[in-house]
Amino acid sequence: MGWNELEQEGQRETIWFEGASWSEMLLVYRHRLAAKLGEGFRPIIEGIWDERELAQGRGMAAQRLICYSELNSNEDFYTELVSWRRRKASMERKAPYLIASNRLLKLISVFCPHTREELLQLPGVGENKANEYGDELLELTKVRDQSRFFPLDWVEETIDDEVFRSWVYKQKEAKYRAEIEKFSLRRKALECLAEGQNISDICLQTGLERREAVELLEGLEKMVIRSMI
Repeated sequence: MGWNELEQEGQRETIWFEGASWSEMLLVYRHRLAAKLGEGFRPIIEGIWDERELAQGRGMAAQRLICYSELNSNEDFYTELVSWRRRKASMERKAPYLIASNRLLKLISVFCPHTREELLQLPGVGENKANEYGDELLELTKVRDQSRFFPLDWVEETIDDEVFRSWVYKQKEAKYRAEIEKFSLRRKALECLAEGQNISDICLQTGLERREAVELLEGLEKMVIRSMI
């Protein structure tokens, strides 16, 4: 399975996958196709991708805000917010992502909400998040100039449709890349088990920490049990 591309010199063929695993081939196909669509290639046959995922809607409005924040980053303020999150996570003994995701911090750094109402307009901020961390976040944002006005309805018209489409496909590319990595880890672990290797050997072969390897094996066990039911 691969990709053929016409060039001035003729046709260039790139092999994406060779093997007997249908599941792995599908993963590779989705990943590589998403990468090509992210580069700007577009299908001429309907049905090759579910274009309904790119339709306008409540979910897509949030995705456009995220897209805008990633295309117009404010690295200085983002770094400051990351430092705040690190300190907060240490004080509360929580994982940093439970305080705020990287994506949310990037949204805050770009749109710089000055009020609770504005903060609640950002995807990933609900009443609980606003109640728990809103005051501290607003202390950081209020001392900065707000160069982008609220409400954020204008964002949808600002982003070019093709730019947004390519961004969405790049998100899919990253998602499928992660799925391929998980698939490869599972296959490597199964190969180690078939050879009679122990947990330490699996950690060495896969590069996983012991806890991660145990979780992987537990997940494989559940998959086997489900397949037998």
